[in-house]
Amino acid sequence: MSFKKLALVAVVLVTLVSGTNVFAAANCIGIPSAVMLVADGNLAVTIPGMNKYDMSRSPKADTSFHLCNINTDGLVTKQVCMMWFTQLTKAMSDQINVKLYYASTSDCEWNLGGYNASNYYPLYISLNK
Repeated sequence: MSFKKLALVAVVLVTLVSGTNVFAAANCIGIPSAVMLVADGNLAVTIPGMNKYDMSRSPKADTSFHLCNINTDGLVTKQVCMMWFTQLTKAMSDQINVKLYYASTSDCEWNLGGYNASNYYPLYISLNK
């Protein structure tokens, strides 16, 4: 095999491997320490250990992250959003772990569903003992 073909195979393999890591899924698990339903209908949650860093990997002061809006259908319907609100408040009050499954990120520590990161929404939220 010539050097050019070997180099091309190496580039293709590296591209394929790095491409799958970018879109790997994440199961983010923790106990909510705050659940916020804002006057405009936005639902946000704080779960220690999640959403600690911004896009530049600098520590964030506010680690709460936006999930959905109970007044408007978006990527998450308002009915599902209201169910998530009840699940999260139950988990916070009973100190139960919740699992947020994200298909669009592999990292639970940064840029989860922030108001400026609308492409990061969990596909589901579940309660886990």
